[in-house]
Amino acid sequence: MFPAEYSHPESLSIYLSDRHYGIGGDWIVLICPTDRADAKIQMFNLDGSEGKMSGNVLTCIGKYIYENKIKVKDQISIETSSGIKKLKLYIQNDKVDSVCVDMGPAELNPKKIPVKLPGQEIVNQPVIMDGKGYHITFVSMGNPHCVIFSDSLESINIDLIGPAFEYSPLFPERVNVEFVTVIDQNTLKMRVWERGNPGGRTGACAGV
Repeated sequence: MFPAEYSHPESLSIYLSDRHYGIGGDWIVLICPTDRADAKIQMFNLDGSEGKMSGNVLTCIGKYIYENKIKVKDQISIETSSGIKKLKLYIQNDKVDSVCVDMGPAELNPKKIPVKLPGQEIVNQPVIMDGKGYHITFVSMGNPHCVIFSDSLESINIDLIGPAFEYSPLFPERVNVEFVTVIDQNTLKMRVWERGNPGGRTGACAGV
């Protein structure tokens, strides 16, 4: 836990996350004191970019905070750059067995996400990307997601089209991309291109 902001966390994240020179990882997370919640986190992706929100990070932080006696209680609040998130910890034998995170409501206002497309909500809107047409739905779960429903996930070259979406001028803060097929009323199948690190729980929430 850091008592103050760490200098140059971007370069530190790139260095520590590199799997060629150490154990590697997807992020570094700084746990800092705050008056607004039980703890504050700053997270940085493996490419050095600052992350706003991650369900995976929050579950890990909840377990870490409890088991290291920073806060010994089963309900914890965490301040993030996307607001304060509430965690419910399920404890067995003084260990955190699982964590439930209140991710909050999805944001559909394109100005708040942000995305440079007209309209009050971007839902199933046609765009041309890399010479091909797609219908996109834009949603934020604390970080930006571009959701594209498709009948065939296997035919998508996600390593090619993922970066095209991520770095498009349409998305000033870059974007995570989820290609989704609806299996049934309770099941989705997804392929994910996530900016900075592999796919996570906010992408699953955005797809739903």
